[in-house]
Amino acid sequence: MKTVFISIIFWCIFLLPAAAQEQRSFLNSISTPADSLFSHPQYSPAPVNYTRLTLVSTAYIGTLTTIHIYEANAWWKNFRKPFHFKEDLQYGQNVDKLGHVWSGNILASLLTGSLEWSHLPHEHALYYGAAAGSLFQLFVEFEDGYSQWGFDRVDAAADILGGFYPVLQYHFPTLQNFEISASYYPRKLDKPGGIPGQKHIIVDDYEGQTFWLSMKNKLLPDAVQKVVPSFINLAVGYSVRGTENLTNQQPVLLFGLKYDMEEIIPQSTLTGRTFGKWLNFFRLPAPAIQIMPGVVWYGLYF
Repeated sequence: MKTVFISIIFWCIFLLPAAAQEQRSFLNSISTPADSLFSHPQYSPAPVNYTRLTLVSTAYIGTLTTIHIYEANAWWKNFRKPFHFKEDLQYGQNVDKLGHVWSGNILASLLTGSLEWSHLPHEHALYYGAAAGSLFQLFVEFEDGYSQWGFDRVDAAADILGGFYPVLQYHFPTLQNFEISASYYPRKLDKPGGIPGQKHIIVDDYEGQTFWLSMKNKLLPDAVQKVVPSFINLAVGYSVRGTENLTNQQPVLLFGLKYDMEEIIPQSTLTGRTFGKWLNFFRLPAPAIQIMPGVVWYGLYF
């Protein structure tokens, strides 16, 4: 998960504004309602735009290089070991595994949308995006294999699952009603971490992270849909508490509401479609009930 933040920032600053500016007139002429850089319209594309494809490829390689330099200095340099496998199924009660699924999903969507912007056919872009998003994270896992952390095969499986979730949604449309999202509230931020001299940052503050699987409103019974606004989805969330001591860790299970931003934000413009799709990767503060450990009601759960 620690790779996805740099990737998102790089794409937002470098690639998305260019895509939005160049595609505005083209996309506005298409009747498909969801056709932003993050959506996957079913239309006959123009010939492949190799200038855009080069831009996307450069952004991908540049981001991967940036990640490598950052990770090499922050994590790997002083902890090198021969390549080995090592699974960690205790610390964080596997919240980090869900983070890998979520990160893979975002990266695959970013890359798929970017390749479609380059006019690759939708299905080609979908598969290439899934493969490139998965490989992006697997590269980090491979480098971990040469450090004290080791190559975590469960993390790798989570990377692939997240990366190919959009492909599953494409072939099994019912899955399009189920979205993976994340929320965050600092709990261990800036407190001492597992490496001497280092402090927890957002990506390893597992107690502050909650990952959600939400269900679209339209799957609710008709009687419920009549009284519940269309932008209200139901979600199940998972987090952890007590990570400072492995024996005291407690998994946290929640049920809550999630706002469907594609229902709230008008989808008639490129900006609206892009922001709606983007924001749905995150669960904004909303009511929730913690059912494990113990029952806790939250007026707003962050």
